[in-house]
Amino acid sequence: MSNELKIVACPGAKQFSTPIVKFLKKRNPKTRLVECEFFTFKNTEVKTVLKEPIRGSDVYIIQDITNKETGSINDNLMTLFTTIDTCTHASCEEVNVIIPTFPYARQHKKTQREGLTASLISHFIEFMGVKRIITLDIHSREIQNSFSKTIMENLHASFEIVQAIMKLKIPLDNLTVVAPDIGSIARNTFFANALRRPVAMMYKERDFSKANVILSQKLLGDVSGKDILITDDMCDTGGTTLRAAKELKNLGANDIYMAFSLPFFNGNSIPEFREAFNNGVIKGVLGTNAVYNPNLWSEKWFFKVHVNELFADVIFRLHEKISISELLDNKEEFEVLFRENQ
Repeated sequence: MSNELKIVACPGAKQFSTPIVKFLKKRNPKTRLVECEFFTFKNTEVKTVLKEPIRGSDVYIIQDITNKETGSINDNLMTLFTTIDTCTHASCEEVNVIIPTFPYARQHKKTQREGLTASLISHFIEFMGVKRIITLDIHSREIQNSFSKTIMENLHASFEIVQAIMKLKIPLDNLTVVAPDIGSIARNTFFANALRRPVAMMYKERDFSKANVILSQKLLGDVSGKDILITDDMCDTGGTTLRAAKELKNLGANDIYMAFSLPFFNGNSIPEFREAFNNGVIKGVLGTNAVYNPNLWSEKWFFKVHVNELFADVIFRLHEKISISELLDNKEEFEVLFRENQ
């Protein structure tokens, strides 16, 4: 029984989990997608029912917390909690949770009278006895530190994004990587090193007497006549990166590309990016499918980067007690990829 690997796909993760199960079945024939039923009662309470036994099996629950088609973040989160509880009461060996996007990730520090909601979610998950949580590009390492027993595997899509850049034939010889703000300098330096290109940085001059007021943006570096790559962990409304792109255009930049691990694109961001594309401000945007967003995927300027195989590989290795360090630190793979595309 110990080698059985069972996947429970919550409603929000139906699309994301299907290729994961397909990849896993090729490597472990004992992988099974557990048949479940999910109920929402008229009073909006939810319930998860397993239609088959999981006693003694390792269970991996997959849920896309931000899938708007299956409810709000809180709706999807409660479905996850009821599913964890159901699997625990069904006497599985251990529960592991896969959430491509960690909820409330930006509520990780206090600046006024407010709670630490990201930490609260971590405590909920740990209290329920979850052995391990697997997510993509956590917004802050402080969240990882809020766990004491539950193990967090924080994955990165940098290799998959660089693969996509190579596949799109974006010319590297004239490329400069630009960090849109101080907080993203480490990420963009990483991509600059991986692509062997120079890095520049946008600096925001703020009015700290008011909330979120930017007086001006200044550039540290040279972008005149250069193609540009801007990367960030997430795109919520995209206002910061679009302002940076417009300023870079004013400074003489050529084609501007962007890459996001978590492309939420909330509010009016899709039409605003579409307008920027039509006006020649941006050339294209790369983003992973960790966020279910079919409206975004249909845009001609958006290039979807699949991370299902990355998650499947991590699940397989953890289940088989194989190290995942080479997936978290894949310098050799970057070297091979770069040589193959010279």
